[in-house]
Amino acid sequence: MPESRKAKPDGSADESYYGFLATANSFVTRCPEEDCAFHEALPVYFIDEQLLRAPPSFLLGTIDKFAMIPWKENGGALLGVGTDRSPPSLVIQDELHLISGPWAPSPGFTRPRSRR
Repeated sequence: MPESRKAKPDGSADESYYGFLATANSFVTRCPEEDCAFHEALPVYFIDEQLLRAPPSFLLGTIDKFAMIPWKENGGALLGVGTDRSPPSLVIQDELHLISGPWAPSPGFTRPRSRR
């Protein structure tokens, strides 16, 4: 993380310097250092349209990401269907947010009990 805020010529903060560029239909993660090979973009995608346009080789998502596949016109592209790309070599369904949500196990089952 840079020690000081980077500014644009008009004096406003250059938020892109911190590694994220967001528009109405894209979100790019990048290295803020100009001499880095990933300065333009890291090959990491978060938005459905980006994922469908460039199906990943590694997919980490929640069940809702997989549930949308039949509802999107080209949803199968996420798994390489109908593209010239191979399906992801690794798919991880992440539901870690449920550990503390309403469907989580009781804290008594997941944490050791303390003795008084």
